[in-house]
Amino acid sequence: MNKKGFTLIELLAVIVILGLVALVAITTVSGAIKSYKNSLYQNQINNIESAAHVWGSDHMLLLPNDSSTTGSTCEYENINNCPTSYNKLILNLSVLQDGGYIDKDLKSVKTKKAFDNLEIVITKNGKKLEYEVIDQTYYVYEIGDEITVQLNDSDSMNFYVIEDSKDNTKYVKAISVEPLSTDNVAWCSECTTNINGPTTINENLSLLGWNNVTEKRLITNDEFTNIINTLQNNSDADKTWVSGNYWTSTTNGTTSAYYVNATSELIEDQITNSHQIRPVIKISKTYVKLK
Repeated sequence: MNKKGFTLIELLAVIVILGLVALVAITTVSGAIKSYKNSLYQNQINNIESAAHVWGSDHMLLLPNDSSTTGSTCEYENINNCPTSYNKLILNLSVLQDGGYIDKDLKSVKTKKAFDNLEIVITKNGKKLEYEVIDQTYYVYEIGDEITVQLNDSDSMNFYVIEDSKDNTKYVKAISVEPLSTDNVAWCSECTTNINGPTTINENLSLLGWNNVTEKRLITNDEFTNIINTLQNNSDADKTWVSGNYWTSTTNGTTSAYYVNATSELIEDQITNSHQIRPVIKISKTYVKLK
């Protein structure tokens, strides 16, 4: 009987085929696991939304009652300071957990950690109340990141991030990419009076219809200095975005002010000149996306 074994080429071919089969199998299993986790995660989000509906039915007097597109936003943690009429209500997950509407030990199947940066947004849209669960856990912005901010229901604007905590807090601070207008603004209308820059400019900022924004103001000298120090410690960081010709915040009643010049220097000005306004905002990441 003639017994013939496998040649080396045949063995190598078998090994290659087995390797390809294993690769396909691993890829398929990995994809199936990822798909399964995504499905479980979406079920978690759906359960949170259902719990929010139950919470809403138990707290109907707190639900948004203004269906206008220019209505304001109320954050539940500041409910006592909210206007009597608002278009959006934002809840932290802890509100549902503390009320017994959802498990306090709930953890994301994706991160194996608690949903520390998840919000529920309830919006009055006509006669309907819309519920949306937004998980902002996964992104922490870096100083200088350009973001697009939804200022209200109809207006958006681009900003540069100036502060974001590494512990995934829900707020980010940012400065506008462009000034509010192309016109320069004098620090005071009448420098001989007590109504100078901080009062005039902050009053103007308060009139902006940026209902989603928690805070509107000028950048402080300390904030600007911290930004410059951070950028200088990173040789690869883009430093051009922080330059310009814009006012910083100065204490009301002072006889001089400061502005940032075209080479990113902080310059003292005897309030005889005019410069631009680049507002700094504090806003929930619910309304922010990376540009």
